[in-house]
Amino acid sequence: MINIKKDNQIIGHNLRRIRKQRGLMQIDLAVSTDVDRTYISRVETGQARVSFNLLCKLVKGLEITSADLLEHVAIAYAVREVKHNRGGDNNGSKISQMG
Repeated sequence: MINIKKDNQIIGHNLRRIRKQRGLMQIDLAVSTDVDRTYISRVETGQARVSFNLLCKLVKGLEITSADLLEHVAIAYAVREVKHNRGGDNNGSKISQMG
């Protein structure tokens, strides 16, 4: 089960954590990625959807991997699948197919 809002919140949390670890303010990241500072703020709070294009800009601007920003998204997806399928005919078979 896909939960785009929850996934965007996780990505936003990761973005904020990484940005702060690097000692950057939102405006610094905005300048290095050519993304409006208010949009970065919306991403960090999970209010904006993260497109592939934006993901690439953030990865390049922060000099990180996409896995750094997507950390915990796959885990959250797997947990949602288990909860959704618990007691159903699938019993989590989608998770075993992911690996």
